[in-house]
Amino acid sequence: MRVEAGRYRYEILKKASENDLKDQLRVVFDNFVNQIKSTNNMIVIKTSSGNANSVAVIIDRLGLPEILGTIAGDDTILIIIDTDENRKRIENEFVNILEKTV
Repeated sequence: MRVEAGRYRYEILKKASENDLKDQLRVVFDNFVNQIKSTNNMIVIKTSSGNANSVAVIIDRLGLPEILGTIAGDDTILIIIDTDENRKRIENEFVNILEKTV
């Protein structure tokens, strides 16, 4: 966190409420997410260049037990889900968020 010109300090992220995290997810989906695709137990989210990590951090902070992990590159996030059934449900939630922001 920047505290003044040329000075920074580390700050531990506070535990956000589920509603706050979902609001943050809507904002980053609205601003950065372009496409959501999936196969088997994996979801791929395409973002604008340089924004995959920001979106992945919020997905990780949701703490969904079905999500085994995320890997973020420059403009792509790979999300590994524990089962295909859970993948379908989570993908639908993400697609609904994306469609409501368009």
